[in-house]
Amino acid sequence: FGNPLLDIIELKTYDIRLAVRPPPRNPAVAIVAIDEKSLAAHGRWPWSRATMARLVERLDALGARVIAFDVFFSETENRTALEQIERLEKEQGVGGEASPYARVKRALAADSSFGQAIARSGKVVLPMVFLMSEEEARHLSKADAVRGLAAIQGQAVKLIRDRGDGRLDFPMPPVAGLLTNLPELSAAARASGHINSLPDKRDGSVRWAPLVLRYQGLFFPSADVQAVRLYLKDPAFALHTTRYGISGLQFGERLIATDEYGRALINYRGPPRSFPTWSAADVLAGRIDAALLRDKIVLIGATAQGLGDYRTTPVGAVFPGVEIRANIMQNLIDGDFIQRPGWMFVFDLALMLALGGLLVALLPRFGVRL
Repeated sequence: FGNPLLDIIELKTYDIRLAVRPPPRNPAVAIVAIDEKSLAAHGRWPWSRATMARLVERLDALGARVIAFDVFFSETENRTALEQIERLEKEQGVGGEASPYARVKRALAADSSFGQAIARSGKVVLPMVFLMSEEEARHLSKADAVRGLAAIQGQAVKLIRDRGDGRLDFPMPPVAGLLTNLPELSAAARASGHINSLPDKRDGSVRWAPLVLRYQGLFFPSADVQAVRLYLKDPAFALHTTRYGISGLQFGERLIATDEYGRALINYRGPPRSFPTWSAADVLAGRIDAALLRDKIVLIGATAQGLGDYRTTPVGAVFPGVEIRANIMQNLIDGDFIQRPGWMFVFDLALMLALGGLLVALLPRFGVRL
């Protein structure tokens, strides 16, 4: 019934139950961390896209099955310098390979080299971000919204299996806009998906994973769902809906149940570093054995304290965002999100009434000490 006191007690006892779960055995997900060691070796963040291209190529060579980024690439690198060169070329009436600046332009075109590395790999999943309020989306124009939707439209769920009345306008978290990667990078990637998290409004802890969000009437899977689809060798994918909302996601014969908003309750595997984590500096330097990353989903993200990508979770007050995603991916692969069926409400109520009745019957029979 939404009693705040009982809700908080339930959440905190749930967190305690999660904290005693064992870490995963042979996880399918590994993390390549942009950590303090990486920043010391390769300089301040953000790194050049040329460095990110080398990281993709190195992970390819090590046999990663999927390469998923927890890093966003929305701005052109070296844009100001390239614009100045183009201005000089116009003033001097030169262009193309005949331009005296052609070699400099190639050196500055790090986005192109990164896009080429992504395309050659054929296994890269890039993130996008949905803006969940009008305040967040206030700087986006209608033209931006049209371009953004056009860029991601191909990522929308194509097969919907509805057991309701055919209407798909049931309530879901509202989305006001989106941020996408550079078009050339999005086009080169094998898939893109959102990386939104929805912290609990009661205490700010991240317990739920929004596996699907609706935008402009279309349903878009998360980047974690997209990565697992590739890991499972791209089985037929479908969204299951009912009259009241979403009921689950299907990967081939595998069905992942969700709540009506397309969310699943994350089954955290343990505290930070429950998943194998390797420094990006060691990957780039060739110090990682291929056996450690072969056939895994390799998730690239920031763990350095100064980069600030930390959240509150049931298993840690300061938890790397990239490791939240690793937990979600492992849950999708193992099919073991925490489930709370609808009939649990009736069970809870019956149990409370039974225990209350038992106490009413027994307490008068006991002495004060007992």
